[in-house]
Amino acid sequence: MLSSAMDVGQAILESYSRVLEGLAYNIVGWIEDVLFVENSMTNQQEC
Repeated sequence: MLSSAMDVGQAILESYSRVLEGLAYNIVGWIEDVLFVENSMTNQQEC
């Protein structure tokens, strides 16, 4: 019984880990997009 509970706990932690990894990947992508747009706008204003 205890082993089964530990397996369930491990599965839950792995699922949360995958969710957090996906969120972190998306956030980094959004930041890169914002920096790209900001850089593009700065370059347009200099011309």
